[in-house]
Amino acid sequence: MAEGTHADVRDPHIEIRVAHITTAAVSLRALLLDQLLYLQDRGVRVITMSADGPEVKQLVDRGIRHFSLPLNRRLFSPISDLRSLMRITRVLRREGIRVVHTHTPKASVLGQIAGVIARVPIRISTLHGLFEGGNMPHFQKRLVRSLEMMGVRLADVVLSQNNEDLIYLRERRVELRTRLMHLGNGIDLNRFDPHMIDPEMITAMKEEVGVPATAPIVGFVGRLSGERKGLWTLIRAAPIIRERFPGAVFLLVGKPDWGKSDCIDPSGVDGSLAESFRFLGYRENNDLPALYAIMDALVLPSTFEGVPRVVMEAAAMAVPSVVSDVKGNREVIEDGFNGFLFPYGDEHAMAKAVLAILEDESLRRKLGSNAREGAVPRFDQQSVFDQVFRCYQQALAKHRG
Repeated sequence: MAEGTHADVRDPHIEIRVAHITTAAVSLRALLLDQLLYLQDRGVRVITMSADGPEVKQLVDRGIRHFSLPLNRRLFSPISDLRSLMRITRVLRREGIRVVHTHTPKASVLGQIAGVIARVPIRISTLHGLFEGGNMPHFQKRLVRSLEMMGVRLADVVLSQNNEDLIYLRERRVELRTRLMHLGNGIDLNRFDPHMIDPEMITAMKEEVGVPATAPIVGFVGRLSGERKGLWTLIRAAPIIRERFPGAVFLLVGKPDWGKSDCIDPSGVDGSLAESFRFLGYRENNDLPALYAIMDALVLPSTFEGVPRVVMEAAAMAVPSVVSDVKGNREVIEDGFNGFLFPYGDEHAMAKAVLAILEDESLRRKLGSNAREGAVPRFDQQSVFDQVFRCYQQALAKHRG
């Protein structure tokens, strides 16, 4: 069939051509890889676009085509942004893309504009949490939100990971032009299963990361940023926790958020406190279940989330979480049932919640059991992938009709 010809996408033999666009390659690998592979398995022709990075090789090795863009994460970079817009437009036209699917704020604006210019029939945006700036100056927050809303309003369909963002968009009458859908988020429940971890694996992982066998362990998984992910709050809470548990260890799993003013690396933890922190860097997905299994609690003190995968993963591994009381986190954690919520930035409230888990083994087990029981029916990534695929089919069928 010739490129650009309208087709009945309900026919399983018709090829759907989709471009997924993010700002950074790490987002394609960390957030979307399983979804991209699922779509390819169902006959969707998938291409990806983002700034270059070491994660691109992992995509290409799995059979996913990638086109590099001269993007960076600065809010405005007129020359590189214009070059990226032109590059995206050319690729969309040349590849005969029928659906452009954007993620992350900057990529969404450029990708949606390029989709309009290239006359791509269907434009979709996934919201991984509308931006909340924490302590950022008010005018900067408004500017970022304005850019996000531009990308949203250009899309035909917006898939929101959390319900609070849907409410926000409906209050602003976005639904008059754009179809809004709740997507949620999911994880691989076969991978994150505590029954797959035996005592020998736990012992080996503790030895690998240099943690004493009986030490209380508080974990964090994600980008190492002081404000956006709240690590400054954890660093302030750590001495409070260590007053009660001097041997407590804090595991930080993830890369420093290089290029950001709130980037955290080992130099950001001073004095005697430094010996209680373990900076483990990026770890492959196969390592994560065992890392969760050695944690007594996961913490995520972030400014906002879509629906946080790391908290879902911890829940599936029967690990209670202590998270900031912000959108996204509230869709995973019910305070006192499967973990605890605390006010964003309040290290004393955070430390109190962590200490409650460390001090009471029966509470820790109850919270973990509740977390696991709730994760199994709610967080299966297969249902999310199915919904995305159906969205493509329905949108293209409606366009043809």
